[in-house]
Amino acid sequence: MPIADTARSQLYYAEEVTWGVTPAIALKAMRYTGETLNYSIDTTQSKEIRADRQITDLIRTDVEPGGNVNFELSYGAPDDLFAGALFNAWLTAVVLSGSTYAAVAGSPDSFTDSANGFVTAGLKPGQWIKTAGFTNPANNGYFQVLTVAAGTITVKGETGLVNESAAAGRSIKGQSLRNGTTAKSYSLELAFADVTKFKAFTGMRVNSLALNLSVGEILTGVFGFLGKGAALNAATIGTGGPTAAPTNDVLNAVSNVAYIGEGQALFAGKLKEFSLNLNNNLRQQKAVGTLGNVGIGTGRAVVTGKLTAYFEGAANDLYTKYLAGTETSLSFRITDATGNAYIITLPRVKLTKGELTAGAADQDVMAELDFQALRHPTYDFTMQIDRAFT
Repeated sequence: MPIADTARSQLYYAEEVTWGVTPAIALKAMRYTGETLNYSIDTTQSKEIRADRQITDLIRTDVEPGGNVNFELSYGAPDDLFAGALFNAWLTAVVLSGSTYAAVAGSPDSFTDSANGFVTAGLKPGQWIKTAGFTNPANNGYFQVLTVAAGTITVKGETGLVNESAAAGRSIKGQSLRNGTTAKSYSLELAFADVTKFKAFTGMRVNSLALNLSVGEILTGVFGFLGKGAALNAATIGTGGPTAAPTNDVLNAVSNVAYIGEGQALFAGKLKEFSLNLNNNLRQQKAVGTLGNVGIGTGRAVVTGKLTAYFEGAANDLYTKYLAGTETSLSFRITDATGNAYIITLPRVKLTKGELTAGAADQDVMAELDFQALRHPTYDFTMQIDRAFT
């Protein structure tokens, strides 16, 4: 009889409509690098006393489905679970094209639409857009929307806009996901193809999301789950054949990090490491008469992180902001070779810990700063993931 190999395993998922109930749909393949999903069983040893010194029984008293899934970041692959982590749905994709769009330089810059379609398209203050088709290259690229009206959006970009009247061939695209209050759950299944066994979990909610950017490394992440039930089956829980995962290239922290923003401007320093952690503070709800969880309680979304920068002008500015208690903002744009991009935005950030030390001889002086993201009073979100597509 064969022994199961990790090289013959594949992780799948399906979003549930009812918590803990696998829908009758095809599963989706998940790109992953490892997992620790488990059905942890708690037992209590009987305290009964016997003259022969033996233990009478070991009683199962609780079960806890949960664990982590590790992944390498590639465009499109983790989008459904990003939505689960942020407790929200992706906003309707903005796909505008035509001859009614103009660029207007100003303070702030703006794009205008003579057809007055910006509100109808669903653009929201704080989200990012990608523009194309303008004659002047300064008007093509990525811009954060500041305000939205029917015929005008004010924006902030890497460079200022140049006045350009409306003409054919213009496009404005983008799609945002920001933290919300809608709990999503998933059925997960790890298939062991060589032994035809399936480890299945139901009612799995995303308790945490970690993202890591480090010099010379692939961009990596971890989804942490809490759930309802688990089983080892001889057949899949999915209906029909599974859906393949997206095949976009894995992203890295060197050639794919296209923009780092701090304080709504280009970060002039040099980052060595950046980590981001979202904790939804979920809790397992227990009840007499039920083995396992009767529900998953929802806590506050806490977004924290850490960055390490070489100590120079920009790093000194961050350390000065830490000393003064000055708020800032952080954003990262990660772009693949075909032009697909993620933009991670923390619009309001406070620096909670700062270290600036000369640790030893023959080393660079580094500024290490911990931070926490908070609700932005205008944009009404703490964390946002934008995706820009070709």
